Amino acid sequence: MTLQYILYKVATMMSNLNKLIKQHLMVIAYFSTPSCGVCIALRPKIEKLLHDRFPKIHFEYIDATTKPATAAENNVFAAPVIIVFADGKESIRKSRNLSIEEFSKELERIYTLLFNL
Repeated sequence: MTLQYILYKVATMMSNLNKLIKQHLMVIAYFSTPSCGVCIALRPKIEKLLHDRFPKIHFEYIDATTKPATAAENNVFAAPVIIVFADGKESIRKSRNLSIEEFSKELERIYTLLFNL
């Protein structure tokens, strides 16, 4: 592998999340690793919350071990980290243990404003 190829792959991985942020009014980037027990337990709870209460939010799972450049670009150095992008800007950042109820209240405030509900 050449350095040019590696740089191309890194740029492609980073731009994928940026494209999603531009395409969707709200995006949740869920940074995780396969060996993170908290990540494995938390992900289905977040996905259920979005499905049940916030269906217009785009959820993107990012494995920080396979996409380290995307994680680094977003200052993610632990797992799990949840970043909520609203209208192209980072609005909420949570890491490790979090209350689903509190997170839901924070999401609801932004969701209601963005989607005029």
